[in-house]
Amino acid sequence: MQIGKLAELTGVSIRMLRYYENAGLLHPTRTETCYRHFTAQDADVVRRIVMLNRSGFTLPVISSVLESLPVTR
Repeated sequence: MQIGKLAELTGVSIRMLRYYENAGLLHPTRTETCYRHFTAQDADVVRRIVMLNRSGFTLPVISSVLESLPVTR
C-alpha cells in the first residue's frame, strides 16, 4: 500500500509517517517509480509506535522496544 493508504488506516499523518521512516522506525520498500510501499505489518508497527508514544516513551526507546519484539511477516 502507498503512504496515503497507511495514513488512512492508522490515523497517522503522512508527514509523521515520513518522520518515523527518517527516524528508522519504518522500513518501506520502494517501487520502480520510487513510491514507498508499505505492508499490513507496517500498519501494525505504526499502531505500536502510536501506543508507546502515547504512553510517554520517546522515539529512541520505542526503537529499542520494536527491535526486541518478534517480527511477523
